[in-house]
Amino acid sequence: VNLEGMVNLPINDRLAIRANVLDHYRKPIFDNEGSGDDLRKQNYSFGRLAIQYDLSDTTRIRLAGDIEDRHENTSYSIGVSKYALSTDPFNRNVENDVQQRDENRDMYGVSLQVDHELNDQMSLFGIVSYRDWETFNKQDEDGTADPRRYLDTNNIEESDILYTEARFNFVNERFDIIVGANYSTESVYQRTDIGLLADSYMQFLSLELLPEVGIPASPDNHAWDFFADEGEAFWLNVSQLAGALVGNDGIAVLPPSFAGTYFTETMDNEGEFVNWGIFSDVTYQLTDSVRLIGGMRYSYDDKEYSWQTFDNSLANWPFAPARVAYDPAVTGVDQAQFFQRFEDDKDWSKTTGRAVVEWDFMETAMTYLSYATGYKSGGFDGQTFSAIIAGPFDPEDMTSIELGMKGDFFDDTVRIEAAAFYHELDNRQGSEDVKDSPDDPTAQPRVVSSDEETQGWELLAQWQVFDSLRLTGLTTWRDTERVQDPFFDAQGDPAGGVKETLDTQTDYTLSLDWTPQIPTGYLLIHVDYIFNDAEDDSEAVIFTDGPWYFQDRELLNARIAWSNAGDDFEIALWGKNLLDKEYADNPAGFVADTLGAYRTNVQDPLTYGIDLRYNF
Repeated sequence: VNLEGMVNLPINDRLAIRANVLDHYRKPIFDNEGSGDDLRKQNYSFGRLAIQYDLSDTTRIRLAGDIEDRHENTSYSIGVSKYALSTDPFNRNVENDVQQRDENRDMYGVSLQVDHELNDQMSLFGIVSYRDWETFNKQDEDGTADPRRYLDTNNIEESDILYTEARFNFVNERFDIIVGANYSTESVYQRTDIGLLADSYMQFLSLELLPEVGIPASPDNHAWDFFADEGEAFWLNVSQLAGALVGNDGIAVLPPSFAGTYFTETMDNEGEFVNWGIFSDVTYQLTDSVRLIGGMRYSYDDKEYSWQTFDNSLANWPFAPARVAYDPAVTGVDQAQFFQRFEDDKDWSKTTGRAVVEWDFMETAMTYLSYATGYKSGGFDGQTFSAIIAGPFDPEDMTSIELGMKGDFFDDTVRIEAAAFYHELDNRQGSEDVKDSPDDPTAQPRVVSSDEETQGWELLAQWQVFDSLRLTGLTTWRDTERVQDPFFDAQGDPAGGVKETLDTQTDYTLSLDWTPQIPTGYLLIHVDYIFNDAEDDSEAVIFTDGPWYFQDRELLNARIAWSNAGDDFEIALWGKNLLDKEYADNPAGFVADTLGAYRTNVQDPLTYGIDLRYNF
């Protein structure tokens, strides 16, 4: 259910107010037969208030504020392993066992914008904005209700962002010049909790310890099954022996009496980020039909970052649990310093620019050639202590060359937009599920840099068949070569370090817009068909296969709307995924390799509804 409203209220010739509100709710798609709420619920509210005041004929200010409140359960936990309720990702019944699983986000922002015309040729623009948001995102990571597979994560974040920008603009018959500067600061805090049950913790340890006594390592072999009758003294002795294997006094090897005991590992990250830049952009009208455009930007970034974890010892057991994710031992510091705050800082700067030639080769069409460079600052990976040793990841540098054309032809009945491009990305900051070593118990999303070269083309064609009928087609093709930095993938296997040629992808969208004449009012029919080529699986980590994974994707959507002659009332029927196609992402997860519990995310099924709009 969507409830949306907008009010435009002119107070007088100089003052106007606009207010927007939106409330959205969608019931869950999956029924949870385990504990906790059902899955894939959407529930959020949004509001915005903007006030515009003309101080004079040449000066205008705009004050705006917005607020957003989300209480959802959109995170996916659809288990498809043998430990899950079903291996079919589109079985509407699932089992999750995480309590207080929720996705909450509270955000508000304010901005003040000033526009001032100095004269007919010169103007000033300035903006100051502030945004504050907080999140709580606890989710099931194993997709089962099996306590021996249990793992949850909770991402708690707070962020405060201040952004300022000022621009000067000069325009005459030949020149359009923009000169400006920006300055921003951001304070971030992130706490990531990984939640375990003693049952799943001991499953992790069983994989390491059982082979020491001749029992094969397997997600189905659990120490409690083999030594169920042993007393506490046995488990204390094993705790000391296990500690000797890793060079400390002991690690918690827990007896079956701890079954169901919940505890967490925690990583706290804090960051202070500063960015400032100066920029200019010049457009020169060389002739009536040729324009030259050039721009430059200097950017500076300074980042301070920290990592910290905490003692997670259990009551009634003298040894702390071994770490399954956030192990400060990898820093090489003494054990007494494991829970100190680790800090690092780094600054980066870059000058980038663009050069463009545009040619209006006819009254309604133009072509262009552009060369541009871009930059994205480096940063720190907060989900591993190994980042303290490795240092920050490098900035991302981009070089792009593009040749394109846009125009209306055949008495403005055909519109064509076409472009051929070449992109080169150095140190592209991608995300992969990574282990620190082949023996790392869990895999987590980390930044993996890569060098990439992509070439391709895009084409949009639009045909106004009649005044009432328009057909549109959009397609793209691209081919990419990349070399990723070496890393250990989600199965603990070495990956990266070699050149890969990713399969070319051809995607396209076809749409129809038709406004047939009817006796009363107006009718608008919109239909679109979206085709996406199957993702390249040549380098993917595969835990299971099925007919839903790595498939070409087809989506058919439609909307039929009727409005009255005054266009103050509209009723519409709409549908998405009308072919009811079933697609799911390649199953993976933090514990897919070690505990054999992997999960997936699915495309929304056939969805339909009705819209009502009334203007007054």
